[in-house]
Amino acid sequence: MIAARYVGLGLTAFGVIPGRPTDSLGAGVAGLNGNRNLRPNETLLQLYDQIQVFGSFYLQPTLTFSPNPGEKTARAPAVAVTLQTTTLF
Repeated sequence: MIAARYVGLGLTAFGVIPGRPTDSLGAGVAGLNGNRNLRPNETLLQLYDQIQVFGSFYLQPTLTFSPNPGEKTARAPAVAVTLQTTTLF
């Protein structure tokens, strides 16, 4: 998808939960517009929690909400839940 304009902002905080200094919580918002083949505007809101399971292995559940998805045929609002793993080496 090609957009004429994009704006995004995100924040991450570490050690918010007592006793879990390597975990992080984050939130972000993004907006784009200008694609004439899809809906003219799309907004995404996202929340995540990156959890250290052990050593350098992390799980990250993420919740993404789009009140106005870019695809014209998509039902609004749209919600996506994902689970990602990360291994640092």
